[in-house]
Amino acid sequence: MKKKKRNLIGLAALLSIGILLVILSCTNLDKFLPLLVILTYFIAPIPNFIAKKISGGKKNGDFNDEDEMSSTKEYSNFITGILFVTGIAIPLVLLHSDMINVTSTILSLIGGLMIFSAFAIYTKLFLTGNRDETF
Repeated sequence: MKKKKRNLIGLAALLSIGILLVILSCTNLDKFLPLLVILTYFIAPIPNFIAKKISGGKKNGDFNDEDEMSSTKEYSNFITGILFVTGIAIPLVLLHSDMINVTSTILSLIGGLMIFSAFAIYTKLFLTGNRDETF
């Protein structure tokens, strides 16, 4: 139980530092376009949660066929991947169009990666059945 609390506190710190970095990237130029990174990273895990809910959290869930479950899981992973790449691409596109500077881009990229890694670690530690494995 202590290990779970320590992991949860670490994930909260990682998430809050990531959000802080993205907010700091916005204050550099008084332009709030890098906040779109936070939005995409908060939306990114939703397709995987929906696919897991459809499958009932089990191996086959409510699906009659293994191929139907596999295609749902693959589709949700594809949408999550698109949102992840979008979160990385937004600061780079804004930099290319001279809407933000290099410092804002670096802060936004590092903060966005910290946010997504916090979601990925949380999913691995708390939402999967592998509770014995250490991450």
